[in-house]
Amino acid sequence: MYKIYTPFEQFELIALLKIMIMGLDITITNLSITVLLSLFFILSIFYLSTYELKLIPNAWQNVLELIYIYIITLVKDQLSNKGIKYIPIILSIFILILTMNFMGLLPYAYTVTAQFVITFMLAST
Repeated sequence: MYKIYTPFEQFELIALLKIMIMGLDITITNLSITVLLSLFFILSIFYLSTYELKLIPNAWQNVLELIYIYIITLVKDQLSNKGIKYIPIILSIFILILTMNFMGLLPYAYTVTAQFVITFMLAST
């Protein structure tokens, strides 16, 4: 028999490692691996940009400062000065969504934000 391949196969959750601990199902899937890879990527970028802080910033520090300035101006334009206290959570969610969407653009990579559960969780924060 022939197997029919569809473009929707890239959205399937595949259980890679099934673990049961005291009745609790902790299954490692392609979704959890992709989220962990994106978090590792975010942490490594932040580490590279803050490893040796200098008066004249390096390239990684420039990128993070540009993203930070963009978020600050966006928050100030929308929420005025009352929204300054929300900048850390908005910046964190923005960088997480940006990284997960960029990882979804890689060939044969899993798009995390295509799952309704992830989108709902990020919208509810």
